[in-house]
Amino acid sequence: MNFFDHKVPMDWNVLMETVEEMASQYPFLSVLELGKSILGKEIPLLRIGCGAKSALFTDKSIQSCKLTQKNLDSIGEKARVLNSDCISFLERTSERFDIIFLDPPYKSSYVYTAIDLLIKNNILKEESIVIIETDIEKEIES
Repeated sequence: MNFFDHKVPMDWNVLMETVEEMASQYPFLSVLELGKSILGKEIPLLRIGCGAKSALFTDKSIQSCKLTQKNLDSIGEKARVLNSDCISFLERTSERFDIIFLDPPYKSSYVYTAIDLLIKNNILKEESIVIIETDIEKEIES
């Protein structure tokens, strides 16, 4: 399992470094430019293709799920969007994943519970990448 632990806030430069590192490790990811931000920075789009079998988005918020589905539809991507909180999903899934993005609520202990479930439930593959966005004060051990 690979952790991209930058110990710095996830600003644009860190995001781009992480995206480029992921794309170099996983040939089924391609990085496209979705557009420009208000500051003129490139907004990256990680597109799944060339061998990826599936993508899954989970979110506790139904509004967020609807927006995710709308965005996927607008760019012609096929993926599953599941209205579920991360912990509930990880407790019941038997799926295994190559890349996992975790963005739990700040100041919560969800990240530790999620990592425990990823390991305990054998959700990770040998070469899985887990990217976690947390408070800079949170300590995540590999």
